Amino acid sequence: AFHKPNLIPIIKIFAIALPFLTLSRLLLSILRGFNCMKYFVYCRNLFGRGAILFITLIFCLFGIRTIGVSFAYLLGFILMSILGFYYVKLSFPALFDRNYKTISPIMELFSFSWPMVVASSIGAIGRWIDILLLGHFLPTNQVGLYSAASPIAIALVIPNYSLDSIFLPITSALYSQNRVREIGH
Repeated sequence: AFHKPNLIPIIKIFAIALPFLTLSRLLLSILRGFNCMKYFVYCRNLFGRGAILFITLIFCLFGIRTIGVSFAYLLGFILMSILGFYYVKLSFPALFDRNYKTISPIMELFSFSWPMVVASSIGAIGRWIDILLLGHFLPTNQVGLYSAASPIAIALVIPNYSLDSIFLPITSALYSQNRVREIGH
């Protein structure tokens, strides 16, 4: 990989992490789409990104930088997937009841949602492309430092994302009900 054999384990870790990232994004989209914002914020910001930051710091304290950051992302995505599944199951228990009869056609839903799953996967790859490109042009230790600093930079915007996650759906609902005056108050 890029004529740098020491990047192979990192790419393998990210390859394992990609399905968990995609699953977590799908589950988070379900929570956000049905306005379960408390669970959405807990899962994505508090436990997901918070875990990535915490695990990264732990690995860095023990001197395990590059591989540690990769494992931190993997563990964070696994945690987000598990919690996302738990919160979706908690919010919509009927979906997991085998006796529950759906009224919507499966093929219609699948034909609508598969492009979003593909787009989400491509988006996930896009978020990692910077690390892969840096791995090609820079020494591994610099890529490791960048990878360690990246979750810290992301953690700085968690409060903004949390507020946006709550504010934007409420604003959209008010706007769709022609209650625009209430948005500004």
